[in-house]
Amino acid sequence: MAASTAKDRFTAIWSHPIPAHLSIQEFSAKIEAQADSLLALPSAKKNLLKYDLIIPNNKLDSYFKALGFPEPQPVVLEKIECESAEHCAQFLRDADAMKKISTAQEFAGASMFSVDVVRKIDAGSAAGCDACIGIFKCPPHLSRTQFHEFVDKASNGFVALPTMQKNAVKQTMWIQNDTIEKDVQAMGILAAEIVAIFMVQAPFDPNMIEVWTDDGLRQHFAGVDKAATNEYSNRFSADIVNKLNRS
Repeated sequence: MAASTAKDRFTAIWSHPIPAHLSIQEFSAKIEAQADSLLALPSAKKNLLKYDLIIPNNKLDSYFKALGFPEPQPVVLEKIECESAEHCAQFLRDADAMKKISTAQEFAGASMFSVDVVRKIDAGSAAGCDACIGIFKCPPHLSRTQFHEFVDKASNGFVALPTMQKNAVKQTMWIQNDTIEKDVQAMGILAAEIVAIFMVQAPFDPNMIEVWTDDGLRQHFAGVDKAATNEYSNRFSADIVNKLNRS
């Protein structure tokens, strides 16, 4: 299936490194409580269409270890969808939203950025599927443009694998852009590093397991620049918790 760039919605990602003194469960509970508080605001009800929490789990840790990938770095993602960039900006500029976000010291170290959404596999509904996330940071020797070209090429090779075509229900790339950068800086949130995020969705057993134990997959990663894909990467399986979904 040819790649398609989503134009129907505006998407932003909020990335939260999990502090060492908190478990994933403890930190996720704090994130979910804050999400509930934000979603209760009139500005959120007016401007937001979808709000997902992406919470790491350990389902794929042993498979990633067998492939030689680095230990997953604990991080929770929030994905926000709006009708347009202006709707997202209106939410971020809301005084109550700014106060709740900028004064939340337990979430220090978070970054937020808008993304272009590129779908490379879209074979139907992902309801009941498990998710695998890959967060790739731009190595210092690559420009933003070179990095985007690199991840696009690597992704094309990944989604073309027979095991991906057979088992994946969806494969989505979130390519960072700078549309909301000024609004994010006004809230006191850290400037985001240049990243690209990949998400694969499939039923865990047997589909997701087949993907990550396939010999063709091993060969694919052997042919990709390991300095870029390992040293600057974070891969983990995740649960997706939907907090808001309006058409």
